[in-house]
Parts: sequence; C-alpha cells; structure tokens
Amino acid sequence: MSATTTGQCDGCKETRKEVHCCSRCNIAKYCGRDCQASHWREHKIQCDIQYRYREQEQAILSQDMERAAFVTTKLLRLLKQAPKCPFGIIYTSTTDSGIVAPNRPLPFGVPANFHLKQYATVQFRMGPPSSHSRAVLKGEAAYKEYYDEICANKEIWMEFFAKPGNREHAKDTFQIFVALSWIYGGRTVFDASEQVLDMSEKVFYLYKRHSVVALDHPTAKYVDDQEYNMKVLRLSLYMKQRRFDEMIPLVRDQCNYELKYELGSSTKSYLFVALVVCGKPPTLACLCSLSDAQLKQCVQFVSGLMEIPRMQENFSDLRQCVALMICAGCGKQEPALNVFKKCTRCLQVYYCGRDCQLSHWKTHKKVCCKKSKK
Repeated sequence: MSATTTGQCDGCKETRKEVHCCSRCNIAKYCGRDCQASHWREHKIQCDIQYRYREQEQAILSQDMERAAFVTTKLLRLLKQAPKCPFGIIYTSTTDSGIVAPNRPLPFGVPANFHLKQYATVQFRMGPPSSHSRAVLKGEAAYKEYYDEICANKEIWMEFFAKPGNREHAKDTFQIFVALSWIYGGRTVFDASEQVLDMSEKVFYLYKRHSVVALDHPTAKYVDDQEYNMKVLRLSLYMKQRRFDEMIPLVRDQCNYELKYELGSSTKSYLFVALVVCGKPPTLACLCSLSDAQLKQCVQFVSGLMEIPRMQENFSDLRQCVALMICAGCGKQEPALNVFKKCTRCLQVYYCGRDCQLSHWKTHKKVCCKKSKK
C-alpha cells in the first residue's frame, strides 16, 4: 500500500485519518493490511481491470500493438468476470467532478449513464475502424447506444464535456462518433452518418476549445489532424450524394491544412487535384487565386474518378465489410455488426440465437456437413 491520505477504508467502511491506496490500482483505500487482505476477494477483479486498462493505454501510446493485443485479451476476460455494479461502472475514470469508480456513487455533474461512455470507449480502443474488418467494427452496438444516450440527454452531456477536466472524455466521444459515422457511410445510410458526424463535430469543438490552452505543437497538430480527418469523412459523404457546391469551402480548408504542415507530395491529395486540374503549383498564392468554379471543377474531376470500375470494387469491399447479417432461421437482420453469431461448424451462416439455430438445423444440416468437410 502507498500514498497516505484521509478517507473511508474500503475494508471496514470506517473513516480514518490515515488510509493507504492499493499500490496496484491506486484506487481502493485501506486502514491496514488486515482490511486489505479481508477485502481482496471482493476487490481483486476490479483491481485487475484497472491495472490492465492502464497497461493497455501505455501499450497503445508506445505503439506496441502486439503487447496491446495481448493485454486486450486479458482485459476482455476480466470484464466478463466483473460483478455487476449498481452504477454500471466497469473501471475507474477521472472527471472534472471527481473520480468515478466501481461500487461508488457518481459525483455530482457526471451523467447518470456514464457507464455507456465507458463501454463504448473500451470497444473502440480494442479495435477502432482503421482497417476493413468486421472484427474491428464489433463495437457498433456500444457506439450506437452511447450516441442515442447523448441525443436523449444532449444538454447534460454537453455541459459535462464543456468542463476543462473532462477534455479526454470529449476526445474519446468524438472519436467514437467518427467511427460510427464511418460505418453508416459505408452502409450508404447517409442521413444517419451525417447526423452522427454533426454530433461528433459539436463534441470535437468543445475538446478543441480546451486544447487551445495547451500551446505545444504536438497538441495543436493533433487537433488539426482530427479536424482534417472529420472533413475527409464529410467530403466523402457529400461526394457520394453529389453535393459539389457544399464541398468547395471544405476542399479549400483541406488544401490550407496540407500547405500549413508541408505534407509530402504523396499525401497532398487535395492540392494534387488542384495541380492536375488547374495546372497550377501547390502554393498558398495559387490556392488563394483559385475561384469557387475552379474548385468545383476539381471536385467533379474526383467524382469522375470514383466511377472507375477499380474504385467501385473498393467501395463494394467496404459495403460488404459493414453489411448487416441476416439470421438463417427467421430472416431477421442484425441491429448492429457482430450481434448475430456464426454457425461454429461451417462458419457460413448467422443466427440471432440458439432457438433459431436449433429450429433451422434440419434444413442446414446437410449443407453444413458438406462445407465443414471441405
């Protein structure tokens, strides 16, 4: 035990002048080793979760993906074993109003369904959509539930994100919503994708407002990078709907970003189009001289490229990756990715539950046996 403070002992539940934090999770407090030993059976799972969660964050920050994957597997097993907390909290979080921890009352000012943010964050960090794979998109159900909660209690959550001490929670939230918008966009549900992206931008600008205080270059660069990526997603939505006029100011902003950070020629995607279409070098002076009509011409040129068969194949792969499965038993469509489970024998068909699988077995049996033998 370490860090002597004043507070309530989690073992005997009495307030003491001197309590010591658990040296592993730095959350639970005890007045002595006897209390810690007697409380260990109850505290063990939550202590392990908090320890593994910090270990996962460190591995991700150090870009040790192999270690992060190993820790994530351990964390998933622990989360399945965790006892149900009356507040739904699964790990300890620091907020502007105080510490949110399992089996402790929520501090005043923390939204009642804060656990939905935690579940969505865990799913996102275990597999953000950086590649086209159903496995890394399995958090859609958690993302959607969290998004619906914020839409239902928008004022409460925006007031929460507006506090400087909740900056990291705002950061997690806009990243989760960008992922959800990306999924909907790939599924060509444009209205839903744009609505989620709008909410993401509102949360992002609260995060950006707090980040302005940190004037160091890495923080400013990260904020600009995230804004650039969100505009890339919005441009993609507008492009698919052929909303060319609305794309013009966004393209101008993207070109300014590429000039500001002096990106290499291979990453100057928007400036490169301006160079090819208008025949002008990618400089600030040339960018300022481009008219809206010329930028619209650039956008329409890119739209034409997207009709090339090879590009259409890429979009087809994306749509297939975010497609919702159909239950082979009842024909019901899954509400979000990875909700339905595959037949473990042939790995070809999906079911919404065990009852559907059992009722469909007579029909599926012969096909399943043949496929499993192959």
